[in-house]
Amino acid sequence: MNLDQEIIRLLQEADWAAIRKSLLAYTTWRASNYRWNRGEIPELTEGYTVEDVVQEVILKALSGVRRWDPAKGELQPWLRAQCCSVIDALAKSAPHRREVSILERENLAQSSSDPLELLLEEEAEAQTRRKVKAFLQAVGEETGLQEVLQAVMNGCEPWPRYIAHETGISVRDADNRLKRLRRRASRLTEDNA
Repeated sequence: MNLDQEIIRLLQEADWAAIRKSLLAYTTWRASNYRWNRGEIPELTEGYTVEDVVQEVILKALSGVRRWDPAKGELQPWLRAQCCSVIDALAKSAPHRREVSILERENLAQSSSDPLELLLEEEAEAQTRRKVKAFLQAVGEETGLQEVLQAVMNGCEPWPRYIAHETGISVRDADNRLKRLRRRASRLTEDNA
């Protein structure tokens, strides 16, 4: 069996319903790291939605337009990287970019609230983005930690018993993984502070 046939077989055997659900959660999170002109995450720019991005990535993977190489890694992390690529391209696209005049910015600041409050809100958002980035870096390629983070990103409460139920591992193992993930993320946040 040549490599192309092996890739086709692996793609056919993949659980696309679970992969799609996971990609939707991940892509929604990824898109939330940007400020979209439309204001809402469901509609990004150029008429794209998160669902459109996920469907496009899956279709291109299945049609071979974007070629997955199993020797370089598992399918799901590769698909996530493809979604990131599309989201990044949309964020950098001309329709997304918008210049704001000084007068417009002053009106927005006056209508929103106190400038100090706006600054504090922006800092809180930036801090949240740094923490999420630290968690993703902490996970790296470690499958056990990826499972825990993916469960949380899919809406699972970050408590050992819930993680255990969601992932099918023991409560003790879930507790250990959560502790390891938090320690690594904490170290990364301290290093980047």
